Amino acid sequence: MRRASKRPFPYTWAIIGITLVAAAFRFYGFWWGYPYSFHGDESFVFTMTLRLDQHFRATGSWNPQVSTYGSLPFYVLWLTWRGANALLDLLHHPFGVDTAPIMLVGRLISATLGTLTVPALYWLGKRLWHPAIGLLGAAFLAVAVSPLRESHFYAVDTMMVFWAVLAMVFAAGVLKYGRKRDYLWTGILSGLSLSTKAAGLPLLVPLVTSHLLRVDAFTLRPFRIHLRRVLDRQILIMLGTALGLFLLINPWPIVDARNYWAHNANYALATQFDVVRGAYRPFYTMHFEHTPPYIYHLVNPLLWGLGPLLELCALIGLGYSIYRAWQGDKGDLLVLAWVIPYGLIIGSWYAKFVRYVLPLLPFLSLLAARWLVPWAGHPRPWKRYLARGLIALTLVTTTFYALAYMNIYRQPDTRLQALRWIREHIPPGSTILVERDSTLKFNQLDTRYGLTQYRIKVLDHYGQVEQTDPQFFNPTPPSPEEVRRELYSSLEGVDYIIISDTWMGRYLELPDRFPVEYEFYTRLRKGELGFKLIKTFKVYPQFLGIKIVDDKAELTFKLFDHPWIYVFKRVQK
Repeated sequence: MRRASKRPFPYTWAIIGITLVAAAFRFYGFWWGYPYSFHGDESFVFTMTLRLDQHFRATGSWNPQVSTYGSLPFYVLWLTWRGANALLDLLHHPFGVDTAPIMLVGRLISATLGTLTVPALYWLGKRLWHPAIGLLGAAFLAVAVSPLRESHFYAVDTMMVFWAVLAMVFAAGVLKYGRKRDYLWTGILSGLSLSTKAAGLPLLVPLVTSHLLRVDAFTLRPFRIHLRRVLDRQILIMLGTALGLFLLINPWPIVDARNYWAHNANYALATQFDVVRGAYRPFYTMHFEHTPPYIYHLVNPLLWGLGPLLELCALIGLGYSIYRAWQGDKGDLLVLAWVIPYGLIIGSWYAKFVRYVLPLLPFLSLLAARWLVPWAGHPRPWKRYLARGLIALTLVTTTFYALAYMNIYRQPDTRLQALRWIREHIPPGSTILVERDSTLKFNQLDTRYGLTQYRIKVLDHYGQVEQTDPQFFNPTPPSPEEVRRELYSSLEGVDYIIISDTWMGRYLELPDRFPVEYEFYTRLRKGELGFKLIKTFKVYPQFLGIKIVDDKAELTFKLFDHPWIYVFKRVQK
């Protein structure tokens, strides 16, 4: 009797299901915080896009006048927003609004691209190795916290990662098939990635690597490069398309070179490059002062971005991929040509913001699957069951972490909770001391939040004293006496103090560098300055009654969507 053949695994339906899970996590709560944007980078993109709209209306120029990011994120948001407004006009405003909120339009774009990155990663794994590897890598990415978190904000990183993963898909096509359309699409998508953010530049390394491996111009063992095979028509098409598309979308490095390359503002590329490498050390990066290169990424951004078990699997997968590349696997060489150069670059930076690791996470998820899937089919039962158990445990714990993180978006932001409490519990006419910062923005309680019934006093840590050099990036340090006088005099006539962990968290970590500020905030917390802590607002990732305390996570991991808010009341005159 003929044995019935096994039915093939329904990979198509599986990736559709995984993509729907990814969409649920990324679209849930995309309106969170509305109408306020509390993500500093997202707010910056919205501001510059609205400025671009005004500039275009006045002059007809498409120059976004910013070089921190490429022009593409501004154009995509601007044109989509204008298109949404045109559609509302055409339909006579069916939703009762006459203007599409740019914040919600931006977040819809980000959530969509973040979702589509998941099936793109499946496609990459399928092309390089096996559909099962692509499927598991996509499943890991679908529930990883940092990618779903960043998809809630229009801060350009999610867009850059989407183009980068798609570019790698077609680079895998170059490696596997060598077709002209694969070279062309690789060039187009890498150009889009570079037009989104300068961090996409290292993507050229794996793209060129795909060609070198295709024409056997490169071997790792023994290390050899055949120069005559390197430059042919195909690679010139790829690189020419990438460069040409970048300059078409972003001609400003040439057309407006003087402003594009200037050290003239926070939104200048040259300025930000000096910030991330530590040549400039503005106050908003000072919490990286004692963080070790490379190691910090392992114990903080990657840990909190993936969860401990997925990070462990990813790092083992990275090591396994290096071994397989050494054995001559071209797929591993291609992925490592992105992961290793990009990781070495950002690991060396002084600034180590959590979103800088985002371009690594899809590929680390894929490498975790690259290691686990072959072991899950190992002929030895104990190895097979161990691998399958680890896969299940990693998916369950990472999904639990993702569900816990959704707790942040299931309720009003702590800043909005604090605003409501202020209206209900602080008497009108009270004097409130707040701090100037780029996320809380309580220094705009009257203009931004409409709380005109209070007298607002602002403590400005950027300047601290009037005699201080107002340069944002290299301020002249005031003397300890000036700092002490400014801090303690700010308490005069104040009834309430409302602050977040924006500045206090930084100063309390650096007592050696900021001894006066450390003393001030320590005494404030202990109630030694005549004020008592009467209310705190804090939301943690939490699910099924289990709370994940992430107080030690990199500051911006908490600051943009779940910061501490403290309310102090004067108890002594």
